[in-house]
Amino acid sequence: MSTGLLRVVVNDVARTPRCPSTLPIAVDLLREAAGHQVPRVGFCLLECGCVEALLNLLAEGVNPAQQVDGAARVHAIETLKGLESDVEAGSHVAARLAGSTVWENCKGQRHDLFLATGGSGSLMLTGPSSLDVGNGPQRSTL
Repeated sequence: MSTGLLRVVVNDVARTPRCPSTLPIAVDLLREAAGHQVPRVGFCLLECGCVEALLNLLAEGVNPAQQVDGAARVHAIETLKGLESDVEAGSHVAARLAGSTVWENCKGQRHDLFLATGGSGSLMLTGPSSLDVGNGPQRSTL
């Protein structure tokens, strides 16, 4: 993956107002790039301002009126964790994250609270429902 492409993706995440159609894709791409431990990618993301862009996204959130999927938040956290564990850049990333109250509040969150279930982006995973399969309407036996 080229440095230029990563810079464009980081800039898309960093810009405001955030674009609801590209933000989830951009953050997912950063997560994939950070998670594969490819040499120099961690430093490239660090130099592009990825850590700061993701921390700002986590701090500011996304305008609720835009209905951006919660997966963007989860992927931002996973990206930062991936960068923090990067063999080459991890110590530099950890140093940037160390003083962040945003990171302290986010790094231990349960991801399933933000991810949509099934095929509908508006349904959030929160626990069992009376609509679970097998619990449908009961037939009357008159």
